[in-house]
Amino acid sequence: MTANETGQLPTQDAALIPPLLFFAIPVFMISIRVRNYLKGSSGANTYDPKTGLGKGAPGFTTAGTRKVALPAHLVARIKSGEDVSAEEVTEALELEEERLRREAQDALEAEQRAKKGIKTMKVPENVDSSWLPAGSTIVGGSGGARRRKK
Repeated sequence: MTANETGQLPTQDAALIPPLLFFAIPVFMISIRVRNYLKGSSGANTYDPKTGLGKGAPGFTTAGTRKVALPAHLVARIKSGEDVSAEEVTEALELEEERLRREAQDALEAEQRAKKGIKTMKVPENVDSSWLPAGSTIVGGSGGARRRKK
């Protein structure tokens, strides 16, 4: 009795799988290359005015633009349907950049103080540190007057 007479499906010999893959994979890859060559790259990203999809409308320049992260309050206003002007966006971005620059400067100063061994007191957020005297946040006395053991 054969496999077809007993109602079983014909099976493939497992030993034939590696030689079949050895020939099938290169043939598949070559066929993809030929298809891409014949199709051409002109149809892939061109602008389609019917759908509005594609790589930019003719005459629309997107080369000099950059993506920026908007502050949360502006995102909330945009989502609520409110109009946000370009001036408001640039002002918010400048304020955010200034805040980041200040934080980086504070971190750099704290790192330099840590290298020198000067301990500083953390100033609360609601206190404007620009009005504090220069040495008011330094903890401890001067480190230069140390006693020697005799």
